[in-house]
Order: sequence, then C-alpha cells, then structure tokens
Amino acid sequence: MDEGLGPRGGAPLLVVVHTPDAFSPLQIAEAADGICRFLWLIDGTARSDPGYRRLMSKFGPVIDHAGLTLDQLVEEVAKADPAGIVTFTDDGQMLTSRLAHRLGLDFHPVEVVERLIDKVAQRTALAATGFPGPEFWTVPAGASDQELEDVVGAATLPVVVKPRQGAASRDTYRADDAATLRSVLAANADEEMIVESYLADVTPLDSQEFSDFVSVESVVRDGEVRHLAVTGRFPLAEPFRGSGMFIPSHLSTGLITEIEQLAGDAAIALGVRTSIMHTEIKVTPDGPRIIEVNGRVGGGVPDILRLLGGPALIRWRLLLALGLELPVAELRPFDGIGFYLWHQPPIGAHRIVAVNGLDEVAGLPGVLEVRPKRGPGDRVDWREGGVGHVFGVGGVVGTHEELVDLRHRILDMTSVWYA
Repeated sequence: MDEGLGPRGGAPLLVVVHTPDAFSPLQIAEAADGICRFLWLIDGTARSDPGYRRLMSKFGPVIDHAGLTLDQLVEEVAKADPAGIVTFTDDGQMLTSRLAHRLGLDFHPVEVVERLIDKVAQRTALAATGFPGPEFWTVPAGASDQELEDVVGAATLPVVVKPRQGAASRDTYRADDAATLRSVLAANADEEMIVESYLADVTPLDSQEFSDFVSVESVVRDGEVRHLAVTGRFPLAEPFRGSGMFIPSHLSTGLITEIEQLAGDAAIALGVRTSIMHTEIKVTPDGPRIIEVNGRVGGGVPDILRLLGGPALIRWRLLLALGLELPVAELRPFDGIGFYLWHQPPIGAHRIVAVNGLDEVAGLPGVLEVRPKRGPGDRVDWREGGVGHVFGVGGVVGTHEELVDLRHRILDMTSVWYA
C-alpha cells in the first residue's frame, strides 16, 4: 500500500475501485473536495504506466489487488475502516459488489451487477418483466460452425453485434446481411457476443441532425428515482460510435415524460436501489425502447452538466456511496443547451497525420472548451468505440437551432488527415 493524504484529514474514507476507463483520479478527487478521503484499488496489470499510480497516490493510499485473493483484499481494505465504496465503470462493478458485501457497505448486490453489466442477463430480465425490446441471440466464445450458422439462420436482419460485456460501443458492428453477420461472428470467435435485431429509426440516418438515441441521467436512492436530465445525441459515427451529446434533449415534453418513466421502471425492475443511472433509449416507430441500462454515471455527461452549472454527478455519486445527503434543493432548469462534440476517426484509419482548425474553432461564439485527445503520429482504431475520438469541443448555446448551426461550422472548420 502506498501512503498518501486525502482531501481533508478526519473525513470519512471512501474506497474507489478504479479501472483504466474511469474518470481520472484528479477529476474524482476534485469532485470529493471537503467530503472524503480515498483508498484506491487498482489492477496494476491493466495499466502499468507509473505516472497513473503516482497521480493517484497524491489523493490517498493505493492497493494493487492484482494477485490478491478476495479474502486477502478484504483483510487489507478492512484495516482502513472505510465508510463507503464506489466504482465508475462496468468492469469495476463486480469486485466492488463483492467487497461491499464482505465489508457491510452499500453497493449493487452481485445479482443486480450481473443484470447491469451482462447484456444477455439484462435483456432476459427486462423481457421477463414485460419490457418490449429487440430479439436477441447469444453466441458463446469458441462457438462451433454449426452454432454460428444457427444464429445466422435465426437472426432477423439487420442486426447489431456486440460483446456480451462491454461499454462505449467497443467492437460493435452492424450486419445487414447473412454474409456480413457470419464474417463478424467469425472475427470475434474468442469472445462471447450478443446479436440483437436492429431497432428501427424514426429519422432516416442520412438526414439526421440529432440522433433518435438519447440517455436518461437519474439518481436512485432507497428505490426512489429522480431524473436529472435527458441527454440528446448527435448523429452516430459508423457503425454506432458516439459523436457527441447535448443537454437538454430536443424531444417534446410528452416524449421526454414517457422516456423518463421507461428509464425509471427499468432501473427498479433490474433491482437497483441506490445509484446514479445512465439509461440509453432509442425512439423507434413503435415508441421508446431500451438500448441498455447502466448502473453508473454516463461518460461525458458530467462535463456537459458542468458547463451548464448543473448537478455534479461524480460528487453526487460519492455522496451516495457515503450515505450523505444530496443537494437536490439546488436543482434548477438549465440555462441554455450544453454540448460536447467529438470527432471520431473513420473506419479504416490507422494513424493521425495532421489535425487542423482547432484554434479557429476555439474562437467561435458558444464554444467554451477544445480538448485535443490525440495528435499527429497517434494510432486510432474505430473498434475502440466512443472513447476513440480525436478531439472534443464543448460549449453552451441558446437554442437547438443554434446548436445545429454551430455543429456544422465546427465540422466545416476542422479537418483530420489519416494514414
């Protein structure tokens, strides 16, 4: 265990199970100002760069649990007398749940985590409780040729193919015909996959200014749900990669009410009692349909809410984990429309040659932040999904019409060259 100091001596200790895709330690530590100290749990084999661990140790002790049994880890963590435990990613939830159970701390039970991170378990649970959704088929790792052919023969095309466990649309494909589906399944034969019938679009893809796909950001406490925002999406980059989000959504009040009800009902049906939730929903010709329910803060959402002066979701999640009160009295209508637009590399690109136009974009009215993530010489791979973007542009505008115009100006002013 590395020694370190939390934000303030004497504050309650919070265990954070941290994985590489989580919010940065600095972002989490800033959100915790004045409310807790940290004990970080990491798997040193998942991210080996020393700077990552050094940064984390500035905000509290670090335990590398790689190679430790659950009993050994429970013994180490118990010595610190933690007041709560939390994680911010899907791949940290099962360990967090098991530790919480052993330490008498509040977190999703194991059976709830299974329904939140396993797409087959979630689809099965939602279907069993009456939620309409796509048909789906499970493909085991190492499936035989006959098993693959059975899925190809049964699937109602077009379909979406994705890992049974995963986030941010990593390794997510669309197959419009049997040959493509057969090829995708063969290329991912070593991983458990789920094949889902494609949820139809209301707005044709080639004429979308905003996607038919939204998410609901909610807080659940002791089984009571409160919705904080419905987040709209810009048109997805092929095949299903996020190219940006905005709050509040462009949808009508009546449709938003229906979507919020669906998200809240799904969280309770899956057994969620206390958490910040990020529920992805698609508006189809048959009504809203759940894409997936996530028992965590949605990636990118805290940045937009920060620009709007809205609820600080990372801080709220820390407060929930410690059993402290949330500042719900401070909630107010959003003043403007906050957004983040991401540039995704095209399918087939491998390396960035040049990125142009970011300085000019920074001066546009409504733009508040420009964040380069990758630059010349860096490798890219569309299969990384939403997290594989090259740069992000964030800001606030007054209307959705202004947002459409600003998005087009940003796209026209920026260019990325690839090899």
